[in-house]
Amino acid sequence: MRTLLIRLLGTLFILALAACGDDAPGIVGDAGPSCDDPLLLCGSTCVDPRFDPANCGACGAACGDGLVCAMGACAASCPAGFDECIEDDVPVCRNTSTDRRNCGGCGTICRNGEVCTGGSCAIECQPGQTLCGDRCVDLMRESDNCGACGTVCGAGALCEAGACVPNCPSGLTACGGQCVDVLQDPANCGACGTLCAGNQVCGAGACNDFCPADLTDCGTLCADLDTDRFNCGGCGITCAAGELCEEGVCNFICPEGLADCDGTCIDFQTDRFNCGGCGTACGSGEVCDRGLCTTTCTPGLTACEGGCFDLTTSELHCGRCTGRCLGDETCELGICELDCPMGETNCDGSCVDLTSSATNCGLCGAACGERQICVDSRCAISETCPTGFTLCTDECADLRFDPDNCGACGNACGRGAACVDSVCEALDIVPGQIVGIGHDYFARNASADRLLVNAALQSPETGTIDILIYDEFSDTSATGEVANMETAFQTMSALGRTARFTRLSNSALLASSLTPAIDVFVLPEVERFPTPNAGPIAIAWEPLLRDFIDAGGIIIVAFRSGDTSWRFINRPTLLAGTISNLGGSSLASRSLAAGASTTDPVLTGGTLPYSWLNATGSIRNATGQENLVVDSSTSTNAIVFRVEPP
Repeated sequence: MRTLLIRLLGTLFILALAACGDDAPGIVGDAGPSCDDPLLLCGSTCVDPRFDPANCGACGAACGDGLVCAMGACAASCPAGFDECIEDDVPVCRNTSTDRRNCGGCGTICRNGEVCTGGSCAIECQPGQTLCGDRCVDLMRESDNCGACGTVCGAGALCEAGACVPNCPSGLTACGGQCVDVLQDPANCGACGTLCAGNQVCGAGACNDFCPADLTDCGTLCADLDTDRFNCGGCGITCAAGELCEEGVCNFICPEGLADCDGTCIDFQTDRFNCGGCGTACGSGEVCDRGLCTTTCTPGLTACEGGCFDLTTSELHCGRCTGRCLGDETCELGICELDCPMGETNCDGSCVDLTSSATNCGLCGAACGERQICVDSRCAISETCPTGFTLCTDECADLRFDPDNCGACGNACGRGAACVDSVCEALDIVPGQIVGIGHDYFARNASADRLLVNAALQSPETGTIDILIYDEFSDTSATGEVANMETAFQTMSALGRTARFTRLSNSALLASSLTPAIDVFVLPEVERFPTPNAGPIAIAWEPLLRDFIDAGGIIIVAFRSGDTSWRFINRPTLLAGTISNLGGSSLASRSLAAGASTTDPVLTGGTLPYSWLNATGSIRNATGQENLVVDSSTSTNAIVFRVEPP
């Protein structure tokens, strides 16, 4: 969330109470006592100045008799969504939807191990588990909740690392829809279904009272901290999807058939820059055919991007050189196909239930409106709104913070203002910017990753960066551009920062997806598009993206030769700002500064000049006549440009 918006909107104060409401807050720091935001240190005690009647808005600012502290100001009653409870003979405002000590009503205390959710006490799951319904599950391994609650793997599929797979990786065994290590799993010790006693651990496939000398006791299992990806280097340290544990460190691994060349996964059989081995480049006019540089491809294979491919089976070049299969599609006789389970339909590479999908209701692409639901293949307005929301025409709105319905249905705050406690207030925010990167991220290296991270860190947000990725026409496979960009963003952890991702797969839902919580909006490479240009979407998006930038948002566009992703932002109010050339070949027109910058924060920590990993190309303005940014066909530099608002 953008820091400045949080301070004004206060949208997340409801969620924060569950963790900080009445439990004793910690005071940490060797340099002196301090309190976690939003708590305030008054004397030697951490207090919540939003609701503490003795320290309302500031230390020592006490409310008078009969008054409560409501969002840092003394008032006669609590704000909407809060109840007045009596504690130590003093009235206080408590959120009975999330407060463990006042859950569902004043004085109702949840038991140990429970949290307050929606006014009801619920189980608090252990680290690494998620509450799905009334059960704590491991989303990385359970086939009925694979990667997310309710995501069920199809018949015969298994869940491994949060993704449905047809078979378990080497060293794991399929037990009840999960891939488990029978050498250490206490529920499947030595064989599926063999359960160790409560005080025993599983080590080397046998239930024992103690772990063998070369293994570590991690609760109920004996783990090899050097190789166990769920306990890598320490108990409970889980490697991310696509990583293996080697000598106690999680390391990225390439999919089968690809090799690691300096952090980039390469196919030695077809890559003309790494033909047969890392760094072995084919000469001018040569192609890479089955790991050997040659002037022509073997009969039956076709030259595509410097490599020789079978267009009948290649998922990268299916039927033609530009025909890339998406997601879980496979190439069958030159056609990308996706086999969906019974009752589901293939909609643009995803299997969906047309009877209940809000983005494909009855037909592929038939999206329901905001706050609507899909019932029996028809869009319907929800007749009731959740607690704290009001039905405004055809949507449920929170009148306290909804800028389109501030204080009353239809009362819109407009650009440059926010809805704070049902009142429109002007914002004082540093506008954001657009960063264009001339690379599609089908391949990665350290410089490419750092460039993407630096672009995201232009956001004023100082905590977790919330990133919205538009993937409707992009490659969403496990090794495609979208997944690679998410992995690249995650490398910001080396800088002490974290990223959180949301996917947008329907252009019509941008308005409801680009919430104040989003810091960065990403447009990956476009693999396919139903029309020759992105004009209709760009026109519809223009006011939304302009408002997003004005509120401090960052837009990142990744593209390659012939790609249309940049066209989504090619509108007058978006490209009307100052355009800075950060790297690559010279720029032309629109008062663009030529040459590469070595000091711009977007390029910090990268290798200059930044190198292409794929093809070269050009960007043109809306008329298609004037060159906006051009990278010559002989250049080895990528285009990187930044647009700051006027």
